[in-house]
Amino acid sequence: TEGIDIEEWDCRGKVSGGSLFRSKKPPIHFLAWDFAGQDDYQVTHQCFYSRRALYIAVFRLSDGLEGVNELDHVLRNVQLRAPGSIVIVVGTHLDKVSESESLFLEEEVRKRYR
Repeated sequence: TEGIDIEEWDCRGKVSGGSLFRSKKPPIHFLAWDFAGQDDYQVTHQCFYSRRALYIAVFRLSDGLEGVNELDHVLRNVQLRAPGSIVIVVGTHLDKVSESESLFLEEEVRKRYR
């Protein structure tokens, strides 16, 4: 990602026995903001943090501990700018690491950020 990519969509709830798209309830509006991970963009991220957001911090499992270490900056900024917000940590590229390495990295993330 270069800069910030913003996607939005509406999701309607399912009515009991009815269609997903025929709900009379108003839709839930989602905005997904994909921030660039490069150092050049890090300083701008703080302008967009909000306590009312759900954060997904993504790292490559194939980067090993270096990938986990890169989470520090992101998670500290969220905690400082939007304390108490929910953060989901996602490790990608699972197919590129062994099962023992993925379990080790999962435990490392849990140990550091629980």
